[in-house]
Amino acid sequence: DQAMENMGYYYFDPDYLIFEADSAVGDHRVELNILLKYDNPEKAHEVFKIGKIYVAEDFKLDSYHPDTVQHGEYSVLTMDNYMKPEILLNAVFLHEDSIYSKRMHNYTLRYLQGLGAYKYVNAKYTESSNKPNTLDAFLTLSPSQKMSVSAELNAVSKSNNFAGPGMRLGFKSKNFFRGAELFSVNLSGRFEKQSTKDDGGDTAYELSIDTQLDIPRNYPFKSKKIARPYVPFTSIKLGTGVYSRVS
Repeated sequence: DQAMENMGYYYFDPDYLIFEADSAVGDHRVELNILLKYDNPEKAHEVFKIGKIYVAEDFKLDSYHPDTVQHGEYSVLTMDNYMKPEILLNAVFLHEDSIYSKRMHNYTLRYLQGLGAYKYVNAKYTESSNKPNTLDAFLTLSPSQKMSVSAELNAVSKSNNFAGPGMRLGFKSKNFFRGAELFSVNLSGRFEKQSTKDDGGDTAYELSIDTQLDIPRNYPFKSKKIARPYVPFTSIKLGTGVYSRVS
């Protein structure tokens, strides 16, 4: 099934095959023949090519009235210029006039989903009204929620009798520079008091801030368009903190 669909047989289905076994060859061997059923649909035996390719980069169900911008062989439908075209189209492995391939279809969907900037990624094909045996491709991409905030409260108790509350605040922003980057900031703090038999005991506090930028490519090198199902990432981290113990 996969092999046939990778060679352009878009309508092919494993049910269109018949397996015949001949055990009369002797020597405890069986001759297995794979044949096509005689009543298969005609299109199941035809090779299809890719025609026009449309990419709706910020699709939504309600009030979607995009402009169409042509970038080479791709027609990008956009309302807000959500992502840079060179980043977006570097993840599309379908090409006009190429033989339809289920592998390239799957690679495209996985790569686009792997960018982390889209919640839903879908693709559908319709037969071209102008060219025979040609499929027009429509990719619809629904962006994820751009920003999110999180908060966490905790408490610790250590073997050195230090105990106290802590807090962690997090912020994330997707598609930060319109290149599918993920920017995150985490602010952490805690306060601890040492329990002793008398009224003494030390106190301690800690504050820290960490930032991280995840870039879905081999930064700072120029990315080449390579058909693959996974996304390479470069992470840049920066953080600082202060810790103090008061007697």
